[in-house]
Amino acid sequence: MGGKDITITTPGNPVKKFTFDYVFGDGSQQIDVYNKAAKHTINDVLDGYNGTIFAYGEGFLGVLSPILTICT
Repeated sequence: MGGKDITITTPGNPVKKFTFDYVFGDGSQQIDVYNKAAKHTINDVLDGYNGTIFAYGEGFLGVLSPILTICT
């Protein structure tokens, strides 16, 4: 799903809004994630440009952590 906005409100704190380019569900296939989120950046890196892919998701033990970062 593209363009997902999430707003977090907690009493006594300012409202925080986060916008995600893409959100993938549990049933997402690896090739779909690659094609949507990484393919163009990887091709640009291979052409000599800088690129960063930052993905955040649930790890093996249920802990949220960065799962892929490419920086050149």
